[in-house]
Order: sequence, then structure tokens, then C-alpha cells
Amino acid sequence: MSKTLGVWHECLNLAIQAYNAGSYGIAAVIVDQDGTIVARGRNQLRDNEESCNQIKMTTS
Repeated sequence: MSKTLGVWHECLNLAIQAYNAGSYGIAAVIVDQDGTIVARGRNQLRDNEESCNQIKMTTS
């Protein structure tokens, strides 16, 4: 697998993780000039929002 393909694979996996956690499927991977991943991240804005809403509903 080429380095570029590996980077895309990592970015897509992070986006899927975000989506599966209840967030928007947005992710980013930053690479250096050699194509080595130096930073990665994913959207966590809505992670577990549903479980928080359930807690609010049961305590209200």
C-alpha cells in the first residue's frame, strides 16, 4: 500500500469513528514532506449527545 493510500485510509477510519460516535463524519490527517502522519483528529462535537439527552430526559 502506498503512503498516500494509507493516509486516506487513516482519515476515512477517523471519519467513520466520528460518525459511529454520533458526530459528523469529519476527520483530518496532517503529514510531513515524507508522507509520515504527524497529527490526526476527528470531529467530537456531538459524541454521546444522545446519551446526554437521555440523562436530561430522565432527570427532568
